[in-house]
Amino acid sequence: MPRERAARHAGRLAATGLPEPVWVGGIGRPRFVRAWEYKDVFGQQSSVGLLFDYAGREHAVLTLIDHGLGGGLKDAFLVEGRPASRLRADTWERLGDDPATVIQDVDAGRAAQVLIQALLEDPCPEDEEQVHTLADTDALLRSRVVLLAELAGLPVPVEVLDGPATDDVPVDDGPGVLRLKVSLTDVSPPVWRRLEVPADLTLAELHDVLQAVFGWDNMHLHAFERPVPRPVPARTRAGPGAVPGRDASRSRRAASRA
Repeated sequence: MPRERAARHAGRLAATGLPEPVWVGGIGRPRFVRAWEYKDVFGQQSSVGLLFDYAGREHAVLTLIDHGLGGGLKDAFLVEGRPASRLRADTWERLGDDPATVIQDVDAGRAAQVLIQALLEDPCPEDEEQVHTLADTDALLRSRVVLLAELAGLPVPVEVLDGPATDDVPVDDGPGVLRLKVSLTDVSPPVWRRLEVPADLTLAELHDVLQAVFGWDNMHLHAFERPVPRPVPARTRAGPGAVPGRDASRSRRAASRA
């Protein structure tokens, strides 16, 4: 968990004699305020809203779950300050009289159960904006779900916890870790995976990882290509080989025809 990793790093710093910052005494856990759930009567989509208070300032996380696409998260976003405080009331005002919508307040346990189940399924965003908002809110949402589960006395599956399975390995050992996002192009809805791999992983080994995470069977040829740098105008380039009036891509094409 991020909290545990942070505590471990803080302990290492404290062992060096580094004094604690003056603000450290104000750090605490957010306080759960309320949760609500609403869904359409056809069972296609549902939403869970969570409101928390942190040091006198409220923030809300609103999630969208698409049961027609597998029951995973379709979208999630963060609201802070006064709009967060009004979010539940605004939701009731907008949807309370809609006969096609069921809306209700729920306790921490119910909210945790619904969101844990959604996090166990594959996310199902349908556009690029949803892909980004899910990625931006992922760590925050998972930490808040863990908090709700703790309040309700519910177990949290390890798949929901945010963090690698190698937390017990000393942080200074090994080559380090790279976090990658791999997306397929020209497909709808978006298909992507987030990976954490050793920094010394070879491209051949990365190929094997990609086959596994996408469920592929190594049936097609593949190649890794380095992106071609954007051409720099000739007047700003220095050094030999600059061709006045031509950019780098034209020079390469000319060379390939020679």
